[in-house]
Amino acid sequence: MKLKKIMPNIMKVKLKVVLLSFILTIFSINSVSIYNQSPQDTTIFREIITLKNNGNLKEAVKKLELFTRKNSKNAIAFNLLGEIYARIGGKKNIKNAEKSFKKALNIEPNNITFIVNYGNLEFARRKYNSAKKLFLKAIKLDPSSIKAFEGLIKVYFKEKNNKKLNEIEEKIKGSLFTDPSSPEIYFILGREYLKNRVYNKAEKILKNIIKNFPSFNKAKLYLGDIYLEFSRYSTAARYYLEGLKNLKDKEELKNRFDFVKEIMTEEEKSEYKKLPLDEKSRFLLMFWRKKDPDPLTENNERLIEHLKRVKFVKTVYTPDKYPSQDDRGKIYVKYGAPDSRYISTGGSKGFSRGNESWVYNTIHRDLSFDFVDFGGIYKQVKDLKEAIVVIPNKYRNIKFSVDLKLISSIELYKERANLSINYEKLATDDVEEFLDNYYNFTVNREIAEIEAPPERYIPKYSFKPGLDITATYAQFRNKNKKTKVEIYLGIYLKKEDFIKKELKYVTQYNALYAIFDRNLEREKEFKRSYSAFVNDISFSENTISKYQENLIITPGKRELALKLINEKSNRGGIFKIDIPVKDFSSDKLMISDIQFSENIFPSNEKSPDVKNGLKVVPYPFNTIKKEKPLFIYFEIYNLKPDLSGKTFYKIEYILKQKNQSVNLTSNIIGGTELENYPRIKKTENTEVKYIQFDFSSINRGKSQLIIKLTDMNSGQSAETVRNFEIR
Repeated sequence: MKLKKIMPNIMKVKLKVVLLSFILTIFSINSVSIYNQSPQDTTIFREIITLKNNGNLKEAVKKLELFTRKNSKNAIAFNLLGEIYARIGGKKNIKNAEKSFKKALNIEPNNITFIVNYGNLEFARRKYNSAKKLFLKAIKLDPSSIKAFEGLIKVYFKEKNNKKLNEIEEKIKGSLFTDPSSPEIYFILGREYLKNRVYNKAEKILKNIIKNFPSFNKAKLYLGDIYLEFSRYSTAARYYLEGLKNLKDKEELKNRFDFVKEIMTEEEKSEYKKLPLDEKSRFLLMFWRKKDPDPLTENNERLIEHLKRVKFVKTVYTPDKYPSQDDRGKIYVKYGAPDSRYISTGGSKGFSRGNESWVYNTIHRDLSFDFVDFGGIYKQVKDLKEAIVVIPNKYRNIKFSVDLKLISSIELYKERANLSINYEKLATDDVEEFLDNYYNFTVNREIAEIEAPPERYIPKYSFKPGLDITATYAQFRNKNKKTKVEIYLGIYLKKEDFIKKELKYVTQYNALYAIFDRNLEREKEFKRSYSAFVNDISFSENTISKYQENLIITPGKRELALKLINEKSNRGGIFKIDIPVKDFSSDKLMISDIQFSENIFPSNEKSPDVKNGLKVVPYPFNTIKKEKPLFIYFEIYNLKPDLSGKTFYKIEYILKQKNQSVNLTSNIIGGTELENYPRIKKTENTEVKYIQFDFSSINRGKSQLIIKLTDMNSGQSAETVRNFEIR
């Protein structure tokens, strides 16, 4: 078959798919409640609806046909039968759908849902005048019918009847605050203006909805869609995130999931699908906020990049549609522009369809994609034999028991010889060599697709990346029982950061901190400046300057983000850490977090790292060197004194590793557990403990330090845990 003969058939298939898709959308939303039936009938309907929802449409039709033969006056059954026939599609089934809706309406002529469903069917069949009459009838029976207005608005857009659309707008605006259905109908009108590219009208309506109904978040989503069309990406991203908040519209959530699923992992997709409806919007919102490379700016740069890619795909590959039916669009959204690309000239030679290849060597050395043009839509293919339409003469008499289309694709691989070394190996006239290299090529490419990340994104910062930061934290009870979170910060110094000032070399780092709640909404932010100086600029690469910040934070799940930029070199870095903030307000026995420290000694200095008369030198690492002793510091709260006012308690220090558990009592070499160390007087029902451990006899590896406390007076117990690694 010649290529010219293929094209019209493909277009017919596309038209049929579009029509069926439209019908599927319509008949997923207008079902009538089945629960006013008899218990026996309700059970049957439940079985049928389960079959329908699981895609077993033909089986559902069989059961309904049998049911309606025995229950010829059950209008709901005929309506449901019409819905399912419409879902199946095809000329015969659409005709059966029409008959079923008519039977339902003969039994209940004024049922709004039946009328609207029949109207939607007529609209899908492009019988706009018939559909209009049905929608108008439904509105006459129920002037607040959202679905009837939705259908009528779509008809008027098809008719390009601006006069009637303006009449609907004025009517809805007049009842915006008196009829509960009016905001939704007004939104539908704005959405249809957007779909029909009347952007100024759509923007005006959606802005008006948001102004009068600030919690109408769907309007914010579609306003974001308008700004995407205008290439106002920052504004579009802001409205998109606002619109996701508390979104519970099932159809709209599906649209927004489709908008992002290409860059999700399989685990993320699976997790999203399992969530109940009221948790899905938060998942999408958190997905984007976690991907924000710089949460300390107002913009979500990763979302903005996604919007740019989507706009490019809609413009270049599949106008007016996303997710893209064109597989080039799906790959572009995931990975951006290819590292190298080849558009084949094979189509002009008459033996192949249009085709092209994309290579992403910077992601994976074997990652590449081939696409073939099937009627204007490019599909990803396993190999380029899918592009072959006519076998070239030179390959027709080859005596190989293999697919001649595959052999013919050598010509297409030859064109790509300069695309990458993998394609170059396939550019050979030696058929045996080609086949050997082809199988290696396809296997390696399949492995590359599995190993490749779900997306590629390289952030662009206002600073020069490369400032290395390390940080840990520990939590304690403040004097007023609020939670104090101590942040221990380490900055790796580089010579380029320093300037000479008199006899010293000095530098300054400007810091911006932000604290986010469980929904990653910003709670507070503050700025700090950290300075450092050295006498000799020839310090080692591992030289680190340490700092401490003490923050009062409300209990709950929090994220701390820190951005540091050096004044001289403009080197910068971003550090994010999740902090499950504890609640120390209880009167029960409690222990603080375990703080690591290189040194602890008495001090009355006013400094962030001095508490309870001790200077606890910050240690901003989660790794320790086994040959170097280390201090730990912790506090005990709410010990119960006996009648003489004394406290009596027992502490165990346990180290857990993969295959062992060690009591560390014999490893204590200093601190409050030894008699020769000064005792720290407890204050406000707080007892302070600090111990120095020798880890030289402990194996290297991931470790867990557990402190178990038992109050011998009250019988209460508590414990605290610190995970770290011994090197």
